[in-house]
Amino acid sequence: MGFKCPDRKGVADFLQEVTSRKDQSQYWHNKNQPYTYVSVAEFVQSFKSFHVGQQILMDLITPYDKSRAHPAAFVREDTESPT
Repeated sequence: MGFKCPDRKGVADFLQEVTSRKDQSQYWHNKNQPYTYVSVAEFVQSFKSFHVGQQILMDLITPYDKSRAHPAAFVREDTESPT
């Protein structure tokens, strides 16, 4: 897309700022093209078509297989909270 996350910046902070109209231009890295604002909708569409976005979607739509989980990972009995 033409943006770069600086080494000093965490990914979460970068993603919040790069989608902001006010902050976005400072992350423009594509020197061969002039910067133009990229909307959140355009970011979403690009992410969904990127292999990472496609893998995350597949992971989320696959039902969780409880039989593969560690036995202590789930509460097996109802517990009452003290009142």
